[in-house]
Amino acid sequence: MIKLKSSKETPLKGCNCGNKLNHWKKFTGMQVRMCLVPGCRNPEIDGGYVVKTKTDPIADAGLDLQSRPLDSTIYLIPLCEEHATTLEEFEVADDTNFVSTILKETCGRNDAVEVKEGEL
Repeated sequence: MIKLKSSKETPLKGCNCGNKLNHWKKFTGMQVRMCLVPGCRNPEIDGGYVVKTKTDPIADAGLDLQSRPLDSTIYLIPLCEEHATTLEEFEVADDTNFVSTILKETCGRNDAVEVKEGEL
């Protein structure tokens, strides 16, 4: 399982995909029916901005219960509103497809095409 935290940043300004879920679908080529958090069956999904975390080794020793970012990249994955806005750490499966929110790596590339609502 991969540990995550929601990001309060909204980095997809200028994205031409229509919405966050379309952005994720476009760059994964996948469809999704519900939130990706195991056990959550909420079909009302959009995209959620997340950062990958890792447990601090000190926390593992029982001295501190903090997590810190695994890297500074903000990713987009399909989440329900509850999980997209939670302040708590949560997990998703190891095979989750994460899409970068760095536009020059995705829809800001010169070869990216515009996607309209319902085209995916």
